[in-house]
Amino acid sequence: MVQHIGLGTASIGRPSYINIRQEKIAPFSLEAFKAKAMTVLDEAYRQGVRYFDTCLLYTSPSPRDRG
Repeated sequence: MVQHIGLGTASIGRPSYINIRQEKIAPFSLEAFKAKAMTVLDEAYRQGVRYFDTCLLYTSPSPRDRG
């Protein structure tokens, strides 16, 4: 029986990081991006996920970009 399950968030913080789409991507909207990410996180939590794999690199392409 699985007692713990986690969610890797690389594709939430950097959606183009894991992308196999061939079609063009719609123009980026930060507001829509944040809303979609919160929907995913809220649903994961509602389904019982309590472990989230997070990392600064999921939201920034390289250490020098983090300031």
